[in-house]
Amino acid sequence: MVNRPWTTLLRLDILAGLLELIGLYIIGRKSRVGFAINLIACSLWLVVALQTKVYGLVLVAVPALAINAHYWSLWGEKTQDVKYPGR
Repeated sequence: MVNRPWTTLLRLDILAGLLELIGLYIIGRKSRVGFAINLIACSLWLVVALQTKVYGLVLVAVPALAINAHYWSLWGEKTQDVKYPGR
């Protein structure tokens, strides 16, 4: 059996990208769940970056992970009750 790590990583790559887009869409719909989905996506990007030794992607994935965790923690019950002008 031939070991093909690139095909497995390609699937992780696609999954991470799709999850990130879904997470951003859900955040745009004003739901905290989007940040949790983006945390998973950023974690997958980190795995892909380390496995493929693309360290530039690590420089993007780690801060993105921290930013999503920060805003997920800030998005509590109070922010969901905010009334936006014109809506």
